[in-house]
Formats: sequence, C-alpha cells, structure tokens
Amino acid sequence: MDLPEELRLDSPGFLASRPHRVLAALRRDAPVYFDERTGAWLLSRHDDVLYALRDPRIFSSRYGTSPDEREHPELVDTHKVVGSEFLLTTDPPRHTELRNIFKPGFSRAAFDSWEVRLRRCVRETLDELPAAEPFDAYENLARTISLMAICDFVGIPRADAGWVRAAAAEWTPAPRLATVSSIATKTNLTLEEYFTYLLADRARQPRDDLLTAIAGRDDDDALLATKLMFCIDTFVAGDEPTAEGIAGGLGALIEYPSQAELLLSDAALVPGAVEEILRWVSPIPLMCRTTMQDVEIRDAVIPANSYVYLLLVAANRDDEVWERADQFEVRRPNAAKNVSFGRNAHACIGAGIVRRVLRVLLEELIARFEGVRAAGPVERRQNKHMPFITKMPVVLEARSGPR
Repeated sequence: MDLPEELRLDSPGFLASRPHRVLAALRRDAPVYFDERTGAWLLSRHDDVLYALRDPRIFSSRYGTSPDEREHPELVDTHKVVGSEFLLTTDPPRHTELRNIFKPGFSRAAFDSWEVRLRRCVRETLDELPAAEPFDAYENLARTISLMAICDFVGIPRADAGWVRAAAAEWTPAPRLATVSSIATKTNLTLEEYFTYLLADRARQPRDDLLTAIAGRDDDDALLATKLMFCIDTFVAGDEPTAEGIAGGLGALIEYPSQAELLLSDAALVPGAVEEILRWVSPIPLMCRTTMQDVEIRDAVIPANSYVYLLLVAANRDDEVWERADQFEVRRPNAAKNVSFGRNAHACIGAGIVRRVLRVLLEELIARFEGVRAAGPVERRQNKHMPFITKMPVVLEARSGPR
C-alpha cells in the first residue's frame, strides 16, 4: 500500500470514512511516520501512544492538543476564558495542581449520587422512543441523553440545556474556524456570564452537582476564570463524545448481532461491554502533543518542537494488544486497556461521565429490548478530527415479556 496516497488526515472525510484498513497498514508498515500533508508525526501503535501519553515532559500539551490548534495557533488563546488556565493545555506540575481543584466533583460518591438522576433521565428518554418503528438514534437517543446527562452532572438547569448547547457550538472553534474571531469570542463572553452566575449561586446555595463541588466564595479573578473555563470545557468535551459513544455502541451491536444477543441476555456483561464499546468506537479519534526534545521511538528520531498525532483510533485496534482486534467482542477480557480518553496525567477527568452513561443506558436497554437493527445508512460529520455520527436510523425490538 502506498501510504502517502491512502493516508489523508488532512481531509475532513478521512476519519469519517472509518479507514481502519489504512490505519492497520500504518501500524504494520510505518508505526512512527512523518506525514508531509499535516506536517505531523503519527504514532499508531498502542505501546507508542501510551508512552507519549505517560510522559508530558517530552510530549507536551501546552501548545495545543488538536489539529485545528496546530493549523491556527490563535485558537489556543481564543478558545479560552480571558485570564484563565486551561486544564487541557497545561503540563505537570501545574496541571496536577489544577486537576486537584476539580477532582472532588468527579469522586465515586459524586458519580453514585448523580447516577440516580441519570437513570431517571435514561428511562424518561426510552419512554418516548417508538417500539418496533424506525427513529433516529443519534438525535432522539444519543444526543438527548448526552445533553441531559451532562447538564445534570454539571448543574445546568434543564430549561437552559438547549441554549447552552447552541452557545457552546459557536464557542467551539473546530467546526467553524472562519468565524472564530467574530462569533466564538463573543459567545464565550456570554457563557462566562452564565457560569459566573451559576457558580455564585452554588456558593450561596449548595446542591448536588459539579458546580457546587468547585464553587468558592473567595476566588481571585484568575482562579474564577479558570473555573469558568473548566465548566465550559466540561460541557463541550462531555456532550459530543458521550453522544458518539452511545451511537457508536449501538452501531457495534447492529454490526455484530451475535454480540448484541449475548449482551442483551446477560447484564453481567455490561461493564466489559462498556470498555469494548470505547475501544471499538474511539469517541476521540486522536490527540496531539508537541515534543520538547528529540525522542527516539522504534527506529525513528522525532525532533524537538515536532507536532505529534497520537492516533487513538489506530492504537485501540492494535493486534499486538488484542486478539481479533478488528472484531467487536463484549466478552473481551482486556478491553479496558483502551486509550480512548488518554492515560496518566492527562487522562480525561470526565471519562467517568461517558462510562457511567453507557453502563446505565445498556442496563436499561437490556431491561426493555431484545434487539436493535439498522433502518437506514449512518451519516457522519466531515471533520478532520471529530467525525461524529450525525444520523443513525434504527429500530429497537421490545421484549414481549419480563426478562
């Protein structure tokens, strides 16, 4: 295979095409590869990606973590609350200090308390779905649950959910780079004001949510700005990847009906199935880093100040880690080795949101339905690093009686 001709990470349609054949060739023939089209080094083997994720001294996040920030450096500052520190683009030890401020909101107790509201949300959503009739699982299931779930977790009133999602869509620059200066910055200020109000409200009247866990009465301007940035990013980073995990998980069950049958007949398989869905779907296909020094990986030397794509979507199908890596198997014993949300210092602090949503949803699906099948073609966003599902017609087959 001629990799330069097949590999098109510069194209918005490449990852949307689910190019696992090309990525498998990259892993096999050129696991450390300089891509002239993007000007970036590509790591596609699980061990190499894990090495980069584990060593922020060599592989830094401070210069941006997405391809858009590489191509448009102004986004690193524009995609921030003025005066804030951005957890995603800081390195240890400062990253660890900031992370410790927010960790109480992501404790096991916080997730367990939220699960009560989450399960109610999932049940209400499933109540509205047609049985044995086609519907768009992305819009009416994945996006609905992800929005309500993240709002309940953060503490955003449901009445404001639609507005926050619309404002966040304009604030997030990746889909609309041409408008970043005029729209995203303006919208960002609106979101600042909104979350400033919510944080002040929680400082006065604590509730059971993330905002309460991080609210403070004596924050200086810099810390308040950083907390506002974190609130906005938690919503943005939690909403679409959660929806992608839900829709992609349904897609896997449709593609592998024997695995769906296994899962829908045995709730004990749910925890492992969640990890296998995350491995299979890779809701975040890639992360980016900048090398702070020359680094040798396998037989290649990546120079200092190089931009590196960590291809999570490729690493998650590495046949050196998983047998039958291109198969979806709900009983896979080591599915949790996936790198879908990073690892170590920069492991996504909100990964537990996606995992908990998937677990609760699968448990509720098992209780109600005995099968799922496609009702039309899946459509995806044409985007260089966020090729999320945008349409997924399916039919859910209701159980004829109790399990």
